[in-house]
Amino acid sequence: MKTAIVYCSVHHKNTEAVVRAMAQGRDIDLYTVEEAREADLAGYDCVGLASGIYFSRFHRTLEAWARETDVLHGKAVFFVYTCGLRHREFSARLRKALRGQGCRFLGVFYCRGYDTFGALKLFGGIAKGRPNARDLRRAEQFAESLPERFSRGG
Repeated sequence: MKTAIVYCSVHHKNTEAVVRAMAQGRDIDLYTVEEAREADLAGYDCVGLASGIYFSRFHRTLEAWARETDVLHGKAVFFVYTCGLRHREFSARLRKALRGQGCRFLGVFYCRGYDTFGALKLFGGIAKGRPNARDLRRAEQFAESLPERFSRGG
């Protein structure tokens, strides 16, 4: 199963740390959103979409790419995100947008990530030290489960 993860990791590189852990030692290629715009992703069986959460949404550039690209039609898709606090399932909005593209959903991985966005900066941020070693091990385990999720259809 050929897998790519398209990601956007801006402030503290939390999401980048997670997707790098997922890809390490596995047949998973990583692309920033900017790289994905130019890359030929047609040959991938599975595409992950990964970002930090901003105002309860995936990063706007990742959402825009996912809505505009034709490469996700009929693909198996999974979501990865980091967030300061998880008060709800943040992938629901993007999942709904991709439903019309015939995507098969393989699941969601999330963990907390150090967050100093907006007013949080005044207090030194939240989720300091995250993602931590335990979060990265969980990310690796999720990546290891992708072939099984893919073979059973989601």
